[in-house]
Amino acid sequence: MRIEVYRWVEGVVKAETPDAPVLEVGARNVNGTVRSLFPQRGYLGIDLVAGPGVDKVLDILQAGSQLDSRFSTVVCCETLEHIEEPWAAVDIMARALKPGGLFVASWCFAFPLHDAELDKGQCGDYWRTTPLGFEHLLRRAGLVAVVIETEGCGRPANSPANEADWQYPVGVFAHGRRPMIGGVVDRSPI
Repeated sequence: MRIEVYRWVEGVVKAETPDAPVLEVGARNVNGTVRSLFPQRGYLGIDLVAGPGVDKVLDILQAGSQLDSRFSTVVCCETLEHIEEPWAAVDIMARALKPGGLFVASWCFAFPLHDAELDKGQCGDYWRTTPLGFEHLLRRAGLVAVVIETEGCGRPANSPANEADWQYPVGVFAHGRRPMIGGVVDRSPI
């Protein structure tokens, strides 16, 4: 996990104080984890492959309704690019939240292909998204109080002088909430 992702999640945790139980999608600890930042009571880490940090081997796209409204927090970092249908995964993760629940996710943008060799048993590297695209997916899934941020600068040396660093994000970060029953979550974006 890139240190920028960890630090961003750490900031969201401090600002939003997530509640248990927590669902982490893409929980296998390959190169770092955010698990220790969240409440551990009722923590469930799922992934396609067994390994450190994985409590249950489960494909989020095959979860059906078994996760619906069970979690106060859903976290998914550096995983959406590896899911064949990330829009469907975001819908399922949003449904997994209890009313008022917090969704926290990151997605690489200007980042090298990785885990992309399916013939070698790797999970695949299918997608990238822009900040507007990520925001659209969260709002489409019914999340509110959506905050989108970017980090890093993948700006090439030969880029036009009239373009800004923000136009070259390395990563796109998002958090939002499932609406409360009978009203909208009363939380301002950080």
